[in-house]
Amino acid sequence: MVRLRSLTDPSPRLATAAYLLIGGVWLLASDAIVYAVAPTQVVVTALQAMKGWLFVGGSAAVIYTLGRRRERRLERSNARLRETAQQLQVLGRVFRHNVRNDMTVIKGYTELVREHVTDTADEDRLRTVAATADDLIETSERLCVVNDLDISTDTTVDVASLVRQERERLRETNPTVTVDTSLPDHAVVRGDDVIRRAIRAAVECLLEQGSTATGRHVSITVEQADADDEVVVAITDDGPGIPENDLEPVRCGEETDLVHASGVRIWLLEWLCKVYGGRVVFADEQPGGTVVSLRLPAASAG
Repeated sequence: MVRLRSLTDPSPRLATAAYLLIGGVWLLASDAIVYAVAPTQVVVTALQAMKGWLFVGGSAAVIYTLGRRRERRLERSNARLRETAQQLQVLGRVFRHNVRNDMTVIKGYTELVREHVTDTADEDRLRTVAATADDLIETSERLCVVNDLDISTDTTVDVASLVRQERERLRETNPTVTVDTSLPDHAVVRGDDVIRRAIRAAVECLLEQGSTATGRHVSITVEQADADDEVVVAITDDGPGIPENDLEPVRCGEETDLVHASGVRIWLLEWLCKVYGGRVVFADEQPGGTVVSLRLPAASAG
């Protein structure tokens, strides 16, 4: 079945090889026949012209058939993609309205019950229920971000300006976090303002490890990697770093049941960079911690 399908829908390499082989055999065989049956040079010329047009017509028919077959496959793929996108939108709405709202209700009633509980063990259990509800609410909000984004890959944006905006937001929302930046005047990349969300996700990936109550230090640098035609946004902090268990699924390309909740933000970061043709690199920082590098294609890159 597989071999039959490969013959009816050949790959570009197989189609090219078959065309060269059949075309070569056709030219040699048809020339031999023409010279064998043609009595004069005039007849040879006429037959050669007819043979050429026949070959052109046959080639056009084959090209049209293969192209139309590929076009139908592309149409079916696009239809499946549209269906998948609709399913993701429905899933996003379920997370937004059903899961998040229901978890909020559960958390609220748990807090009410805990106020009337005197047993320490029961209070700890209720606190665990409330914390689990918080985790599910946060996970649903992270997943809903994907549906809220309006991404454009045909524009350019100054990533240095985005880092400055995010620096000010971080200083306002996290007064215990010290933010240092090393930025050029401009660093234009292919993308739009959504890249700011990726920068924010990278910072949050680091800050959610450990506590910020006693103060944390975050460093963000932006520099041009001329050799690779990339702009690198490197983010570090003085925390314990991202656990290897959270990074391993992204590096392997598949999620696991053990880390699906804690790694949602990392998946979002990875996805946002890939949308713009970039990538994320996680490296160990000495003596501890993690360096998150967003490598984005420069606007001047071909």
